[in-house]
Amino acid sequence: MDTTPSRPVRTYPHGVPCWVDTEQPDVDAALAFYGALFGWDFEEKLPPGAGDRYVVASLEGQDVAAVASGQGAPEWITYVAVDDVDASSRGVPDLGGEVLVEPTTIGPPGRMAVVRDPQGATFRLWQPGTRLGAQRANDPGTWNFSVLHTPDVARALHFYGPLLGWEVDPDLGAGMARVEGYGDHLARTVNPEIDTLQAGAPPGSGTSSRACWRSPARRATP
Repeated sequence: MDTTPSRPVRTYPHGVPCWVDTEQPDVDAALAFYGALFGWDFEEKLPPGAGDRYVVASLEGQDVAAVASGQGAPEWITYVAVDDVDASSRGVPDLGGEVLVEPTTIGPPGRMAVVRDPQGATFRLWQPGTRLGAQRANDPGTWNFSVLHTPDVARALHFYGPLLGWEVDPDLGAGMARVEGYGDHLARTVNPEIDTLQAGAPPGSGTSSRACWRSPARRATP
């Protein structure tokens, strides 16, 4: 991970999506596709003979995503940063969700849990160690946004709001949710000019704090 002075370290507060990877039955085919499409470089993170593969993608030296070996249908997975994965996981059942994989240490990179929300969408909670999250985002060739397609937006908010601190109000764009204080965090860390760049946003819109997007599902599976 490049952390030179010109490239400040990007960190993610509790409740903010922080990383994406894709599980693929043919990792080499996926690397060829995404490398050609986005100009990504790749680095194998597991030793030879490990059985599985986890290949981190970077763009101009900054980590952007990963490609992992998987046995099922190919899918992209979103990780949401949490301060304490054990504490967050304990709150999932009370909100109607299910912890599919209990909190597990993934070596020095961090700790992870796999969660299914009350309507069946799965995601991962991530307590960072050395892997803080995507170090480059919102640029061409990098991860820009994750969208939750859900059959019941209000019900989803009853789950994600208490668990991750997601908030909505009429001033936000349709389907948008924010994490309080995220804009201030960005200004302190990687984007000191964010308030100036978003000066034209409506007062109180919380534009810089937007962290996630929800939309009604167009099919039965969230």
